[in-house]
Amino acid sequence: MKTPIFRDATSADVAALARLHVTTFNETHSPILMNGPTYEVRAYQWRQAFESADGSWFCVVIEDPNGELIGFAKGQPYSHHDHPEFTGELNKIYLLREHQRRGLGRLLLSHIAHRFLGRGISSMLLFGDAQNPSNPRSARPRPGRPSRTARR
Repeated sequence: MKTPIFRDATSADVAALARLHVTTFNETHSPILMNGPTYEVRAYQWRQAFESADGSWFCVVIEDPNGELIGFAKGQPYSHHDHPEFTGELNKIYLLREHQRRGLGRLLLSHIAHRFLGRGISSMLLFGDAQNPSNPRSARPRPGRPSRTARR
């Protein structure tokens, strides 16, 4: 595979981001959440985000050599009393299943961390689903891998 490009998302990416968001959300959360948000909902959400962009959040996308988006992550400040030790939030991170297990997610996370560091934010958190199959501690079996109980 040729080297993918990591870049900032722009308002011109709304349609592609919406499609990618729907696909990756469904890949990640099915079969538990089979009816995730539609393309129309995600397009609206991304349009709203770019229209009201105040510079507090950012989104980094991964583009394949053909110009197609294959992953994205969104970062934003975090300032809630429940975890005052964190000042940044990795709000979303998704990568098409066919591009997983190649180190791209790690590189995407690195881009977000560097962006936070450039803003003076040195800690971040991510709220995730414990049942997400990309979670190494997930009890759900991953495609092509035995479940945790089967490995005992």
